[in-house]
Amino acid sequence: MAMLAVCMAPTMNEAREEGPYKGLTSKKAAAALAGYTVFTEGSQYFVDIQPQGTGSVAKYYAVVGNWIANKG
Repeated sequence: MAMLAVCMAPTMNEAREEGPYKGLTSKKAAAALAGYTVFTEGSQYFVDIQPQGTGSVAKYYAVVGNWIANKG
């Protein structure tokens, strides 16, 4: 009997603990943007939008490290 080992991608919270791949800032008011998480199917890539100073910051996380995640 053969056993298969499955490598699981980190969860969104684990990715957050490791820190974002990139961070982008905006001068738009935090109330207009912040407080959202935008994610792909399977949460392979996601962005947390949070207030920062008088604007906002979009923190990009790549749970799966492939060419799509590293493009930019």
